[in-house]
Amino acid sequence: MNALDRAVAGSAGAPLTSHQRQQMCALAHEAWTAKFRAGHAGADFEAWRHEEQFKACHKESLRAATQADWPRLRAHFLRLLGRVEQARALEQRSATGNRPVAWGKLQQTAREVADVIERPLDYAGRIAAARFKRPLTQLNERELWTLVFDLRRNAQRRRAARRSEVRGQRSADPSDLSHPTYAEAAP
Repeated sequence: MNALDRAVAGSAGAPLTSHQRQQMCALAHEAWTAKFRAGHAGADFEAWRHEEQFKACHKESLRAATQADWPRLRAHFLRLLGRVEQARALEQRSATGNRPVAWGKLQQTAREVADVIERPLDYAGRIAAARFKRPLTQLNERELWTLVFDLRRNAQRRRAARRSEVRGQRSADPSDLSHPTYAEAAP
C-alpha cells in the first residue's frame, strides 16, 4: 500500500470532528423531540441517541465514529425525522466514497499554497487535464488526493527555492555593511 492509498483509506477512518459531533447531536435531539411529541415515552435522550447511533453504524459513541460512518448516521436521523428524500440523497452521495472529503481537502490545500502557486485550483485543473484527461469535477476520490499531494509537493519545492534565493541574497556581498546581517557585526 503506497502513501496515496494510505491517505485515501485514512480519510475514511478519521474521527468525526467536534463540529460534526455537535451537528449530529443537534440532529438527534431534533429527532428525539419529534418522537417525544408523537407520544413515544421511553429512554432519556442520551440513552436513546446511543441506541439509534448503534443501529446506524454499530457504534454507540460519536467519538468512536469515523468519517465513513458520518453519512449513515446522518441519513438514519434524517429518516427518523421523516426526511426520507434528504436521507436517500445523502446515501447516494456517500456511495461515491469520501470524494467530498477529498474535494474539501483539495480546496483547503489550494488556499494554503496560494502564497506560492498562483490560482492553485486552475493549476490543479491543468494537472488533471494532462494526467487524467478529465476536468476536476469528474475526478474520483483517489485522483483528487493525488492532486492534493501534487499541490503540496509543488508548493514545498517552490518555498524551498524561495528560501534558497533569500539566503543567497543575504550572503551575496559581505562588504555591504548596510545589509542588516552585516551591519550588526560591524565595529
